Amino acid sequence: MHLRSALCVALWELVAVIALSEPPTGSITVGSVNSGAQYSSLTEALADTSSNVIFVYSGTYGGQHFIKCVNSLYY
Repeated sequence: MHLRSALCVALWELVAVIALSEPPTGSITVGSVNSGAQYSSLTEALADTSSNVIFVYSGTYGGQHFIKCVNSLYY
C-alpha cells in the first residue's frame, strides 16, 4: 500500500470516529430546507468564505464536487 493511500484510509477512519451530529459553533451548514442549514447545496456553501468548517447534515445530495481547500474541516 502506498503511503498516500494509507494516509487516506487513516483519515477516513479518524473522520468516522469524530463524526458529529450537530454543527460546531460558527460553521457553515449544508442541508435540506427543514434542517435549518444556511445552504441547501454544497456548491453554495463552498463559495462562503466566512468559516473554514463546513457541516453537512445527513441526506441525499446530487452532483459531483472536487474539494481542494487547505486548512478546512468537513463534517
